[in-house]
Amino acid sequence: MLIGKVSNRRTTSLRSDKVRIDHGDRQSDILDLKSSEFVGLIHQNKLYSRIGGKDYSSQIARAQAESPIPEAKATGKTEIIDGNECEIFTHNVYGVSTRLWVAKAHPLYAKYKAALLEMRALNREPFIDGIVLKSESKMEGITESTRITYLKENKVPDSIFHVPAGYKKQ
Repeated sequence: MLIGKVSNRRTTSLRSDKVRIDHGDRQSDILDLKSSEFVGLIHQNKLYSRIGGKDYSSQIARAQAESPIPEAKATGKTEIIDGNECEIFTHNVYGVSTRLWVAKAHPLYAKYKAALLEMRALNREPFIDGIVLKSESKMEGITESTRITYLKENKVPDSIFHVPAGYKKQ
């Protein structure tokens, strides 16, 4: 039996209609929610790829046609995470069973609600009103857990939403 734990730090920065997700120090994704342009950065090799708004939108539309967004069901249970009351939801898609801990009254949710809902739609995630502070997915004996450990409002420089100088197109 193999038992292991892998910890990955993911940082999400949100500024009006732009999102950047840093997957540790190896890779970043930049998404313009207004134009649907997607940029992937591979930091180690200083490479980037860009999928234009129309191309990315057509990929999203194709994915939506092939599989509907899963419907999340409330369990009726709640749990407190970092002082936030979270309602627990579940959903199952293609053999992956997922539980979500959702804080509806988080102080930052109202301000960023539109962008968060747009991100969920693009990522094919179920519509749930609130910030997902924790998730747990299980498939074939493997469990993947995600937990927001730090959530605050900062000034985010515009430069992080652009391809850094010196990066080459893949």
